[in-house]
Amino acid sequence: MRNGRPCVLFVAPAPPPVHGGALAMQYLLEQLRDCQLEVLHVDSKFAAGLDDIGKFAPKKALRIFTYAGQMLRHVWRGGVDLAVLTPTFYFKPFLKDAILIWWSTLVLRRRTVAWLHMDYRAMGYDRLPAPARWLVRVTFRRCAGYVICSPGLRDFMPGWLPADRTVALPNGIPAPIARRSRAEDGLLRILYLSNLEQAKGWQVLLEAARMICREHPKVEFVFHGRPAFGLTEQDVRGSIATDDGSGRIRYLGPVYGEDKWQALADADVFAFPSFHEAFPLSVLEAMAAGLPIVATMVGGVPDAVTQGEGGWIVPPKDACAMRAALEKLITDASMRALMGARNRRRYLENYTVESYGLRWRDWLLSEAGAGR
Repeated sequence: MRNGRPCVLFVAPAPPPVHGGALAMQYLLEQLRDCQLEVLHVDSKFAAGLDDIGKFAPKKALRIFTYAGQMLRHVWRGGVDLAVLTPTFYFKPFLKDAILIWWSTLVLRRRTVAWLHMDYRAMGYDRLPAPARWLVRVTFRRCAGYVICSPGLRDFMPGWLPADRTVALPNGIPAPIARRSRAEDGLLRILYLSNLEQAKGWQVLLEAARMICREHPKVEFVFHGRPAFGLTEQDVRGSIATDDGSGRIRYLGPVYGEDKWQALADADVFAFPSFHEAFPLSVLEAMAAGLPIVATMVGGVPDAVTQGEGGWIVPPKDACAMRAALEKLITDASMRALMGARNRRRYLENYTVESYGLRWRDWLLSEAGAGR
């Protein structure tokens, strides 16, 4: 307890750089202000930008000592009931997370929970050498509990993690509503809005877009996002330029804040072709904007988008399946309107930032109390 309230220490990155896990942390910290908890935060970012994620550098290694020192200072001041850390499921970056988990549990002797923002399968655990698998197991088992971002992710968690210590606390987002400002040009706009990297599947969507533009002259595709992991805007524009659907496939750069919500308001359909995810915020943003969605069967996406009601769920890495699902929406305006309205209603019922904060607040109050 600190100041007469249960005390929780989050050790997790917040923006910048902007990515789903960092935004989820930012939104949660904002929601937990002035509640029944004393909330502390160590901003444990290791990457300066998206291109820096997953790369080793001596400077990053030194940051481990900085963050460990900040954790120690908070604990020395007394009253920390619970520590929440966000380990990754990419093995090499996981090593620095492992150090902080052992520091929190063994040295600081704090009750520690792992908040998992990724699909566990991204680690490729079964392909790791035996010593690496041992390290992963014993490190995660140091934790008193595990938070996943979607109930559906339970099916993919390893059997060696205790299911009775795993809780699903779905993400939520703020959603300022923008009015459509795009001039009516007779084109139906399909929107991609995410980072541009291979694992996000944007090239699969590009292949589907080219097939659709050949058959449907009144359809356009707009790609928004920041190139990552070595890709540049020039690379993206060059890929699209080889066949841009007679000018109807465009890359318009990254958008944030009000510009992001305007891009959603000006779209008619949202496409999410990612290869693996946990519970993507961009899908929730499209739901909040009232868009019908075509997305891939990855992570917790099917928990958010109900198949046949809010959109269509297709296998990842399948441009033909993506094309067929998009064409169902292209050719049926009433379906688009109905699915968009259902998504908006589902967002309001389940995924507002307020409901997100309440879910976490209630769970933290019970979990921090269990540690005393």
